[in-house]
Amino acid sequence: MNKNKAISITLGAMLLSGNLFSGPVYAQQQKPLDPIDRISQLKNSEDILNYKKEIEQINKELAEQVSLRSNSGDDVKITLTFSQFITESQLKEIVEKYNIKPKMVAARFNQDDGKKGTYFVAFEKAKQEEINRVAEKNEATFEGYIELVGDIPREQIDMLSSEEEVFLVDPTADKTLSENPKEKYAPGLFWKIEKHELVK
Repeated sequence: MNKNKAISITLGAMLLSGNLFSGPVYAQQQKPLDPIDRISQLKNSEDILNYKKEIEQINKELAEQVSLRSNSGDDVKITLTFSQFITESQLKEIVEKYNIKPKMVAARFNQDDGKKGTYFVAFEKAKQEEINRVAEKNEATFEGYIELVGDIPREQIDMLSSEEEVFLVDPTADKTLSENPKEKYAPGLFWKIEKHELVK
């Protein structure tokens, strides 16, 4: 593999192409926003932290007040951005502790020349041995897991948000908050928080 090329391994697009805040919690908003456009507008650390506060307030309301009707009963579709690189054991611990039904995770790869890449893989295949094999094939090293997508019981969402390893639990892909007929997941924020030095 040419080391001058950045790693670009993406197994499946997870971007959401619906409208944001069209559900009962934020029905008062006059103009629903496209989540991809919304996240693309986060240009600096202040923007990101303001978005984080907004989403955390939504999470409190989801946990305390809103009865969601999604494909998994009371489950909420989330995109989890970690606040730091985490290990396989940390990943499993969080998934088990909060009864998350994980779909995919994002692993960070680094090359010797400083190029970085993200490898999206099904959760059941996110084993250290497999990740290292893929990293070696791409002449890179595995640094840690940075994001996860899946479903979580709504009563757990606010508690998950308070974990030290968690930067943001974004539920805006859930059908009660967005028009999302293809049931995709919202974009993660790790690359943005890394760029603006918000990673622990």
